[in-house]
Amino acid sequence: MDGTNGEQGTQGEHGIDGNANVKKYTLTIEAADWNNAVHGGNDNVYHYYAVPSSLTGDIDIFNSGYLVLAYGKPLGFDYSQTKLLPYTFGMGASYGIKFEMDINRNRILMFKTTNGWDSNSLSLAEMPSSFIVNIFMIEVNASNRVINDIDINNYEEVVKYFEIN
Repeated sequence: MDGTNGEQGTQGEHGIDGNANVKKYTLTIEAADWNNAVHGGNDNVYHYYAVPSSLTGDIDIFNSGYLVLAYGKPLGFDYSQTKLLPYTFGMGASYGIKFEMDINRNRILMFKTTNGWDSNSLSLAEMPSSFIVNIFMIEVNASNRVINDIDINNYEEVVKYFEIN
């Protein structure tokens, strides 16, 4: 039985922004998980870890529907902070270990740098024992709000903002 529609009600209050359009995935990459050194041309050498989509909810990190933020922290060194990638962790005065996201290929790159832009191979002894990566995948429709509201370089601020541990 169909009846006539009633009058339109008044607009309700705007609800609190949530985190339903944000997903967080945590990966632990052990030293042995990195691929052997790969030559990238112009004397650039790096190691990489291919991020399987099974570890990111069956969503490739190369996906135009998401803003992808990756934060990393090497273990086995004196670092306690988690940093937005790309980031170079200084290993004394002689070199640093740089980590980057290669979103187009669903990979995380690691290489040794002596001046901030060169990339050299690392020996197993120079690699961190493991590398913790937190990948936030933020649906594009929410990404402008994120960029305007918080400092995305600050991992703790991002976690607090989205209330995701």
